[in-house]
Amino acid sequence: MSRFALAAVAVLARSSAATAQPDLTGTWSGYWVSDKNGHTGPMRAKFTQLNPEQYKVTYSGRFAKVI
Repeated sequence: MSRFALAAVAVLARSSAATAQPDLTGTWSGYWVSDKNGHTGPMRAKFTQLNPEQYKVTYSGRFAKVI
């Protein structure tokens, strides 16, 4: 089984009084799908808000199994 981890910073649009942005803070789970070959796998992400406009996102998931 191969594992990968990637850290990224997601920049969100500036919020204003008229358009409140949702709070994405927390742990999210789902799956990824390759556009090239259709492979899929589980994926998790942890969103940590740095300031009103930026989040730090840490991803982890499974890419393949060892047979």
